[in-house]
Amino acid sequence: MESLPTEILHKIAAAITDGYSLQDGGYAMRCNLLGLSNLALTCSGLRPIAQEQLVRAPILRSDSPSSSPSGSFHSFMRAINTLPQLKSKVESISLEAKAPVDVPGLRNLPRVKTLELQMCIRNMSLMSLNLYTAPRKLEFQHIERLRFDSRIRSMNCDSIFFLMNFTMILGGFTSLKHLELYGEDYYDHIMDHGPAAFDSYIEFTRYETSLRTRSYPNLITAMSPVHDQLESLVLPRGFWTLYCNVLHPAAVFLPFTKLTHLDIPKEAVLGMGTVNRQRPWDEQWLYYEENEITYPGNMTIPISSVSDPIMSIPASIHSLKVWNGDGMTVEWVEMLLQAKERAFPELKEVTMVRGHGVDIYQEITAVMERAAALGVGFSIE
Repeated sequence: MESLPTEILHKIAAAITDGYSLQDGGYAMRCNLLGLSNLALTCSGLRPIAQEQLVRAPILRSDSPSSSPSGSFHSFMRAINTLPQLKSKVESISLEAKAPVDVPGLRNLPRVKTLELQMCIRNMSLMSLNLYTAPRKLEFQHIERLRFDSRIRSMNCDSIFFLMNFTMILGGFTSLKHLELYGEDYYDHIMDHGPAAFDSYIEFTRYETSLRTRSYPNLITAMSPVHDQLESLVLPRGFWTLYCNVLHPAAVFLPFTKLTHLDIPKEAVLGMGTVNRQRPWDEQWLYYEENEITYPGNMTIPISSVSDPIMSIPASIHSLKVWNGDGMTVEWVEMLLQAKERAFPELKEVTMVRGHGVDIYQEITAVMERAAALGVGFSIE
């Protein structure tokens, strides 16, 4: 094996890696660490290739330096410091961390422009927010792309502390251009069926509070440290799209003065109406049809009216993707296109992802014709 050409050795190492795989809602490069390590031990020619593969996009934990477990950020940095030639090989890092996150030395990895954060805010307090000191924030100043876990299990049923923590940590991302917050791809409403789904009544009441306080407008406000930096923004779906007994208005993206790409669920631009959560738990199934929520027993509650895109979307927008599309979304997109020439001169592309079981093809013909006349690419997924 020692005599094999370098190209063949690279292919052998690449064959051992799993490549990109879906991991808890986010894509990250997952390497077969043991396989690569063993292969490097058996062939000196593979050693530098294996080392480069192992450090390119590691998945790490942010643990205390004293614990030093395998796979922790601190042990990774110690290993990198003993092999300084590998520092320039690290391109991205996926990090599982407890809040407040502590990653000393991250700023010394110059090529790391992409960071994925999966954070746990369990047992967080106002005092712990004060631990986001200037030195900690400096570690993130070179990051340009951030993927941030926004699922309910990471929020720990506490959207208030989630949003506060999010604002504090964003204060260190002075070069951030691309932000993706990901939630559940699908959130089963059966998970929302009252105290029986929780370990304690306290957890359930925290969940109820979280439903009322989490909203897209609050999320946009929490992003204030990067309002004038972001060029692309992806908002979470899943838990964030659940209706509750509080009216949530449409989000306003106007503070993002440089935003060119927006990827959002329809609830972010249409707002969310209210539902009566005091009914018996066995009747909590929701049926969403066009502009109303329908409960068993034919009780309906109207949701908010369609918002004006001019009042919510920045003029700098180039491309827009809207998830869970329905008839109201079509109406909103039509309003967006009508205002294109005077309000959205840079708009080039609009994509709508249909909601589950929603048929909008009969309503979309006029929108497609208008988009074509304006030179805007329009597609449905």
